[in-house]
Amino acid sequence: MTRVEPTSIKYYYYNNAGTAWVEITDYVNQNTVHGHWGMRSNEYTDRLAEIGELKMDLRNCDMTGGTVGYFDPDDANVLTGWAKNTNVKMVVAYDGVDYTRFYGKVTDINLVDDTYNKHIASVTVSDWMYNAYNKKIDQLSIATEKRGGYIVDAIVDAVGVTPQATSYSDGEYEFPAAFDSMTMTTTAATELNKVILSENGYFYCRHDKTYGETLVFETENDRNGLRAVSRIPVLTADSGYLLKEDGGYILTEGGGKIILDAATNADFNGMMKNYFREHGEDILNKITVTAYPKRVDATEQTIYSLGTPIVLSSNETKTITVKYQNASTKESCNAITSSCSQPVANTDYLMNTKSDGTGTDLTSSLTVSVTFYTAEAEVKLTNASGYTGYVTRLYLKGKAVYQDSPIKVTKTDSTSITAYGINELNITQLYQRDTKQGDAMAKKLLYNRKNPHTNLTRVAMIANISVALMFAFLVIDIGDIINVKETGLNIDDEYYVHGVDFNIRDGNVIDYSWTLSKAPDSLVFGSNSLIAAEFNAPSTDIITFGSIPALEDLPQQSMTIWAYPDSTAGVWGNLICTWIDNAGGIEWRLGYNETNGYRFYLTIVCSTSGTLQYSSYSGSMFPNNWSSLGLTIEGTTAKFYINGILLTTIIEVPAVGAPKSLKGANYAIGNIRSIDPPSDYHYPFFGKLADARHYNRILSDAEMAQIHSEGIGGTGVTEGLLFQAPVVRKSDLTYFTDRTLTDNDKIVDNISGIVSIQSAGVITRILP
Repeated sequence: MTRVEPTSIKYYYYNNAGTAWVEITDYVNQNTVHGHWGMRSNEYTDRLAEIGELKMDLRNCDMTGGTVGYFDPDDANVLTGWAKNTNVKMVVAYDGVDYTRFYGKVTDINLVDDTYNKHIASVTVSDWMYNAYNKKIDQLSIATEKRGGYIVDAIVDAVGVTPQATSYSDGEYEFPAAFDSMTMTTTAATELNKVILSENGYFYCRHDKTYGETLVFETENDRNGLRAVSRIPVLTADSGYLLKEDGGYILTEGGGKIILDAATNADFNGMMKNYFREHGEDILNKITVTAYPKRVDATEQTIYSLGTPIVLSSNETKTITVKYQNASTKESCNAITSSCSQPVANTDYLMNTKSDGTGTDLTSSLTVSVTFYTAEAEVKLTNASGYTGYVTRLYLKGKAVYQDSPIKVTKTDSTSITAYGINELNITQLYQRDTKQGDAMAKKLLYNRKNPHTNLTRVAMIANISVALMFAFLVIDIGDIINVKETGLNIDDEYYVHGVDFNIRDGNVIDYSWTLSKAPDSLVFGSNSLIAAEFNAPSTDIITFGSIPALEDLPQQSMTIWAYPDSTAGVWGNLICTWIDNAGGIEWRLGYNETNGYRFYLTIVCSTSGTLQYSSYSGSMFPNNWSSLGLTIEGTTAKFYINGILLTTIIEVPAVGAPKSLKGANYAIGNIRSIDPPSDYHYPFFGKLADARHYNRILSDAEMAQIHSEGIGGTGVTEGLLFQAPVVRKSDLTYFTDRTLTDNDKIVDNISGIVSIQSAGVITRILP
């Protein structure tokens, strides 16, 4: 086996007195270098990265040991610019490329000297997450109607240490209020964790090649069923060169060949040094998610009222800190500081020579200045009179946010509890105001974790064993997906990397390990399979998924589905619908007429006067054949497609008003069911349905044609895809072959793993 060597591993600090990075590699004891970053476990709620650290021992003297103190900031011999908070980076060169594998600031320096003239500076360099855990952000004001990406950006900005680079998702939810549960001791990490758990997302620092520091905020839907295994480079010598059509080389201006930036999947087959596995440690069968409803004042309120009078001696200034409380309702609250106003003399504050409010009025000699914070206010009072005064009135006014009683949703699996005892998880979502998102999350967790499994939690490698493992150390980071295969251990799955650890030994030997979390099953990985769902008319056959927040009130949306109607005439059947109570929603149906063939029927319920309805006939669809059907909706404008062809003859019955809000709507395939009453089944489909998709944008005519040409399960049109069903685990395919489902049989969505809540009566068929 040929040993793989990095070209070099070098260490630098930034000379704050100059403008350059200064190399200190010769001072580093290579055997003492250790680094780690990311999440240190794969626990479900471990979603905020810990503080990443690079630890190493530096020789704190010259080569002879005669001059001491190079890395002691208080020593006269200290290297110029070396101090606590100095920037340090570790750069690994390999195959002609420099990789910044760690970047951070010096946070600890421990000096050790002995009688044998050994002088050591043990140094800890911490990545950006050190700031998050140590910086209080008490001066952030409450923000309303903001998404997670905005909130994260505001928190990072409040820390006051600008990261080298950022990559933030917009966020899946618009939160009514942010920073509304802060106190004067809230750290950035505490507030970040509130957002992350409410989004079901992640926040971490990637140690990327260029910067060594990129802050990442992901939402739940960023880790979706469309994600593929990450890529790693291949050697330049194996990459080849960019060619012209005639086979000649495309040359640079200097005459050199252009090297292809080749890469390969991060697949590791039997390459790991160690595999660490656990059995049954991740089992969950009782999941409780807590949301926190809040109210926001619509008008200005008195949010603080003085109780006991405050005495001020002549020319005395006194500063007090007060907590907010609504003067009328006596509810504790947090202030929206942008709405607060400075108190007005006589109206909002009074000072008299007697504590009961009588005597001489000294209000004109009282100066009141207030600094409003989210959780409390700092009030500065100055008595400029020649008398002792009593402040008998002090009102602070503004708008506030109030905490109502928390609400919870709990999901259990009785069979699992009976077999394995209670294995409980409690999740707090401080930014969520209802339990819709928590309900869907709990159902997914039960589906995936109610039974014990043997899980791969960590792998260890030596980078010097192979080119692939060296490149993997250099480029694979938190949030990447890898494939690990070890035939002897029956391992062959995809995993997200959650944490990185490494050690460097003499001779530039690099030992490293990854903390892993199994990636959700997906069609991309081959661990999910699309199936057909057969519905019968008349019946109550239906597949429902409950409320799907990501699909509510989209300004643009497209739906596609493959349908195989049987020959039954005169029947209307639902394809996809999203319906709330009896008040309406979106309903997409298909009917049959012996004269004109099949007919689409779309209902969009509007807010003021009934429904907007579209319909169109098409003779290009036939019974007992698979056809692709498409629909786009933007506002109250719709288009229909059959087999990739736009239908041009549309019958429209208009209505006045905008489409009704679908918040809380029930998403269904193959029938329609209102949330209330539960027996409200109108139009079951008459045949089989497959590959139902929902996009958050308008698909073009060309894309509709491509979906048809690719067939069921085509992968060419995925941008904006938020939902794809019916899907089951590939390992369960035999079980679902020609099975009449009960509601205990779960159909899932391939994108976010949403689990069905109803499927009784539907027959699942294997696709041809």
